[in-house]
Amino acid sequence: MGAGKRSLTTAAVALVCAVTVLGAPGMAHASQAAPDPTASPS
Repeated sequence: MGAGKRSLTTAAVALVCAVTVLGAPGMAHASQAAPDPTASPS
């Protein structure tokens, strides 16, 4: 049971890391793209 819980936790951490790494560039582009159109009309 302990080993299963540990591997489950490891898988969860790996998944979070993967989502963070893959999602970070998209979020960065979205953050940069959002202010630009808003700043231009202003």
